[in-house]
Amino acid sequence: MNDIIYYIWLSLCFPAGSYKLIEIVNEFDNLQVFYENYNKDKNVFQLLDDKDIERLNSVSLEKAERIIEKCKTENAAIITIKDADYPDNLRNIPNPPIVLYIKGSIKGLDDELTLTMVGTRRPSEYSNSVTGNMAFQLARAGAVIVSGCAEGLDTLAHLGALKANGMTVGILACGIDVDYPKSNNKLKEAIIQKGALVTELPPGIKSGRGYFHARNRIMSGISTATIVTQASIESGALITARHAIEQGRDVFCVPPHDIYDADYKGISDLYSQGACYMAVSAKYILDTYSEPWGHKLNLELATSTKMTEKEKSVTLPEIRKIIVAKRPKWEETEPNTERKKPKNTTAPDSTDKNVSEPISIKTVEKPSGLNDSQQDIWKAISKNNTHPNDIAAATNLDIRQIATELSMMEIMGYIKKNNTGRYQLTVDN
Repeated sequence: MNDIIYYIWLSLCFPAGSYKLIEIVNEFDNLQVFYENYNKDKNVFQLLDDKDIERLNSVSLEKAERIIEKCKTENAAIITIKDADYPDNLRNIPNPPIVLYIKGSIKGLDDELTLTMVGTRRPSEYSNSVTGNMAFQLARAGAVIVSGCAEGLDTLAHLGALKANGMTVGILACGIDVDYPKSNNKLKEAIIQKGALVTELPPGIKSGRGYFHARNRIMSGISTATIVTQASIESGALITARHAIEQGRDVFCVPPHDIYDADYKGISDLYSQGACYMAVSAKYILDTYSEPWGHKLNLELATSTKMTEKEKSVTLPEIRKIIVAKRPKWEETEPNTERKKPKNTTAPDSTDKNVSEPISIKTVEKPSGLNDSQQDIWKAISKNNTHPNDIAAATNLDIRQIATELSMMEIMGYIKKNNTGRYQLTVDN
């Protein structure tokens, strides 16, 4: 498309998520003509105010040209809202991005049942297991899994789809060339091979708070439905769910494991408002769309407990910064009698299908990315101060701060909590 440079130029003039972009595209069919005449076209003045004109004047066409060249070196494709490969689901939201930067391929996405899965970066064991298993079951039955490539439950959603040898799409809140989060570098490489990374932000743009909010509307907009597996009232996953509702899309929520747990308050609120369906199983979700998508789905695979030889042979990318205390069923293996048992814990019964060793995503080196408070907590635990109250006494840190830092250190893979509420290091001192 010869006028792609003008779409890039226009996208740079307004913030991500701006409604002005699609208004201009809809009003002016030829963006090259718009670029050449916006300062003197009376129709423009009816649509845009002085501040908008200032925005247009502030961005040069040369900047768009540099972005095109950068994408060539990054092997990233650029499509506009007018391209055939642009997903219809996304095109039909109120404020769609007019340009998408892509690594991999989303060609034919309109022909597939596309489901977005979102959740917290600080998941519970229950949500880890549910997210991984459900993504696996949905993907092996034929659905495309979309998520945000973030640490935590986004990662489990992508891994579940990859384990099923299915297609998965990662929607980024940064430029296509930005290595964020660093812990998911290998995951993103795997996603490109089985689907795509997609962003509306040009190369070089680093993640920021506003970009996450704008990204969430793409995650919900590109899919038929959004599935929330864990969300507090402040969770970004809840923002994605709200976008889905505003866009007229279905929302499913996994039932909380504990209705009094604040980490699931966002889901409980959606239930109480009648704003979502209950995601009781992968098959229940797929059954909802069996009429329009039945020819693309294998519903038997959504409930089958037997893995195919192809699924067994899939090697997942190494991810360092998530903890899965209960291994998803698709990641269960034969008991390894040579595996070193964790200290001060009872080895799980290998005959119990619901209890297993942690997923093989482990920290294998001493911590180097801890902040000062986390370093103090690490030292306290290493000296056998394993209960939060003992850690508080040893570090003089506020107990609430300790609780927050312990959660972060668990997610980072440096510590784990046993069934007595005490913590232990996951690597040797």
